[in-house]
Amino acid sequence: MNLNKYLYFVLLIVITSRVFGQNNLKTAQKLVEDGFENVKVFSQIKHLYVSYENNRYRFEAVALSKVLELIELDDQTTNLTILIQNKGIGITAIRLEKLDLESFKSGMLSIQDLVESMTFTLSVDALNRQFEDIEVFNPSYLKVDISAGVTLDYFLGDFTNSIRQKVNVQPEFNTTLGQGIQLTARYNMPYFNEIDDDNFNNMNLVALSNDFRLRNNQFLNISMGYFTQQQFGFHSTYNRFLYEERLKLSVEMGLTRRGYLDEKFKPNTSYLVINNTLMGGLTYRWIKYNTDIALKYGTFYKQDLGYQVSYTRQMGERYIGLFMKKTTFGDLVGFNFRVPIGERKHLKPNRFRVRSKEFFELEYNYSGKDVAESYSTGQNILSQMSEYYPSVLKSGLIATHKN
Repeated sequence: MNLNKYLYFVLLIVITSRVFGQNNLKTAQKLVEDGFENVKVFSQIKHLYVSYENNRYRFEAVALSKVLELIELDDQTTNLTILIQNKGIGITAIRLEKLDLESFKSGMLSIQDLVESMTFTLSVDALNRQFEDIEVFNPSYLKVDISAGVTLDYFLGDFTNSIRQKVNVQPEFNTTLGQGIQLTARYNMPYFNEIDDDNFNNMNLVALSNDFRLRNNQFLNISMGYFTQQQFGFHSTYNRFLYEERLKLSVEMGLTRRGYLDEKFKPNTSYLVINNTLMGGLTYRWIKYNTDIALKYGTFYKQDLGYQVSYTRQMGERYIGLFMKKTTFGDLVGFNFRVPIGERKHLKPNRFRVRSKEFFELEYNYSGKDVAESYSTGQNILSQMSEYYPSVLKSGLIATHKN
């Protein structure tokens, strides 16, 4: 009798594990078919775990909404945990109950109530370890993204031509070489120029970047190569998040040398001065309005010492901000904005992918001369972090289902 009970128990475990395995494989297959990458799925004691990386949808909240739609839930599952990745690194976790998700899908629960029942967090150290040895479906590594965008420079105040403009077309190459490692190259092609004599095609950016996630919501980015503003060198940025996204501490360090890449991609660095950048910053996020109030102080790459204060409101994919800069070179006030452009849903991420640039950005200097200038080292996790904030994912989910 005891032997029969034992055999029955073993058979029950085998059958249950097989059902879990089939549903996990089905969930992974549906996510991959829709274009999600670095997909991992496993079950543990009635708990389903799903991890993915989005390179299909322009906005992370839209991608999360699609994942919730595609996930397969069986009778054995009671809880669900989702881990969102960037370049193979886990960033944000979402936890919810199966009953709430099923009630939402059946129309019995509103999107507001579903979001309120979900738990969002940036604290994913233990969860990242759980996913370490799980099989990966559709890795994101060694794939190539080619995007094209437009930048606008301007000059005001000349009576002969009150607004002078310079329009550049900038195709960009991106590939992820491994976990957190990305190679970026951007080519600049002047299309319309009333400002200067810089009318030849040249490289605007060539950089190798490595992102690291450290313990307790600490992130580090190290970049080296040829940056914007004609700077060759090295740059590192450290961010520490406290109380989720509510408070961010940052430190930036850079060593660069002025030069440029000519039409034949040959480096010219006749400038002997080494520029050292060293800055510290503090950002407070007013979560109710998804607004950042930030202070940055230190030595900027042109070697002026001073501070920058900014106020930035994030409205989903749109950003608008005010800033004030004061350094040993002078004062400056103005505003900036970023708006989405191009397709909201990109082509499936195959080995070679062509798409439009996702955003258009512009900074307007209302008064004063250029001070506290910075260069760009290309895309990295820290520059994209605000899309993964729990507050942004919550409001983005609600907005997605209202549209």
